[in-house]
Parts: sequence; C-alpha cells; structure tokens
Amino acid sequence: MRISSTSPSGISDSGRTRLAKLIRSREGPLRIAEAAEVLGLGRRETSWLLSAWVRRGWMQRISRGVYSPVPVETQAARPAIDPWVVAATLFSPCYVTGWSAAGEWNLTEQLYRVTAVVSKRRVRRRRMTTGGGEYLVTTRLLPTEGVVTRWREGVRIPLADPSLTIVDMLDDPALGPGIRETGRTLVAYLRSDSRRDDVLLRYADERGNGAVFKRLGFLLERLAPAEEAMIAACRTRLTHGYAKLDPAVPAADRRRLARWRIIENVRGIGEPQERA
Repeated sequence: MRISSTSPSGISDSGRTRLAKLIRSREGPLRIAEAAEVLGLGRRETSWLLSAWVRRGWMQRISRGVYSPVPVETQAARPAIDPWVVAATLFSPCYVTGWSAAGEWNLTEQLYRVTAVVSKRRVRRRRMTTGGGEYLVTTRLLPTEGVVTRWREGVRIPLADPSLTIVDMLDDPALGPGIRETGRTLVAYLRSDSRRDDVLLRYADERGNGAVFKRLGFLLERLAPAEEAMIAACRTRLTHGYAKLDPAVPAADRRRLARWRIIENVRGIGEPQERA
C-alpha cells in the first residue's frame, strides 16, 4: 500500500506520519496489539486512534479488534479486501480449503462467494459475514501436512493442497458444499495431474474419522468403479457404526448400506453423466 504525496484533509501532520508508518509496517489487516507495537503506543490509545481513523475513512474495521488501512489514492472507492487475506488474519491459525481451494486447483468450475476455512480458533458462529466477505469456518486441529502457501496482496495465505482439499470435503461435506459437489470434485481430482492416491489415503488415515473412508468408498464405487485399488483400500479401513452420507441432510429415509456402513440420505449419486 502506498501513501499519497498530497496532504489529505481531516488528519493532523502527526496523524499522517503515524498512519504512514502503520501502512508501511505490513500488508493486510492487523490487530490492535500489532498496531500498538508499530506505533509505540498503549493499547487503549491505539484503539482510540484506530477508531478515529475509521470514522474519518482512513481505516476499515474488519472485525472486533481487527483493522485494515485504506490506501489514500483509493480512499474514495474503498475497495473490498481480498477475503482470503481477511481469513488469514481473523481465523489464524487456519487454512483455506473446501470449494475455495478446489477452485484454486481447477477441481471445480463452480464459483462461490463464501470462503471455506478450517481454523484451530473457536468461533462463535460457523457461518459469518465480516469485512465485506462471507465465511464458512470449521473448527478443529490443523493437519501436520498438506497445507501449502499462496500469496495474495503481499500476505501469506495457508491453503489446502488438492489431496487435503478432498479429505476435508469428505470429512465435512458442507465444505463441498454438499456430498454431490464433493463427488464431482473427487472425480475431477481423479482425472487431474494433482492426483496422489498414497497421499490422499495418508491424509485420510491421519484425520482419524472413519466416515471419510465410508464416504470415499461409496463415492468411488458409484462414480469411479474402475478404481478398484482405492475402493479396496477404503474397505480395509471401515470402522464400526454408520455415518450419514451427508450430515447436513435429514436422514428421514434411513436406507442403510451395510457394504459401506453408510446411511444413504442423498439419492441419485452415480448417474452416468457423473461418473469418471
């Protein structure tokens, strides 16, 4: 972000100096404690200063205690901040996954305005709107591998690699969104250069959720029946108990498939046009 050489109105000389120092200190949103450290001020004074800049249009309040400078040369337009940049700040430690990552890896042609995130940080609401963006957040421990880096607006964004993206969708089909789109993304993965069967199985083993292999085996058998080795690998990892094919769908029609220990509460998966 660059500071204009012209003297903006509504802010003192010392204020312009502090604002310039803050903007040059880092890219993307920042928290009050970070701003206080850069400015050499106390937390209360920094909070007051940031709020004053928001009222005058020099800062944007992304969320409680999180702010982003508005570049002087684009102040009037007040452009929306990249939602991935906001997510990396608000939900850290976290990573972008689900349909958002699938789009990055060309595993889906669907475009969703909601950014899917896995975060170690517990949030009050799973689905929220903040900073001009919408987010779907899954809270759980972060994986030991499978997270790579992308840079957006000078900010490091943790992102699920293709195999982790698939495992996340199988673990929580809402990140798909839904089991049908998860199945389509799985088929795209099987056809892609990003396919790594051993990596996919290793990530799924690490997840420790038996439902992942139940859903994966079911989808493979319906959508890619020629994948015999992968299907067999899922069979050897079946756990006791039944899992819903899609937990977000009411299981009123409780058709239980003993072969995969799945409650098939979504019908019609495996039509000819869906298969790999």
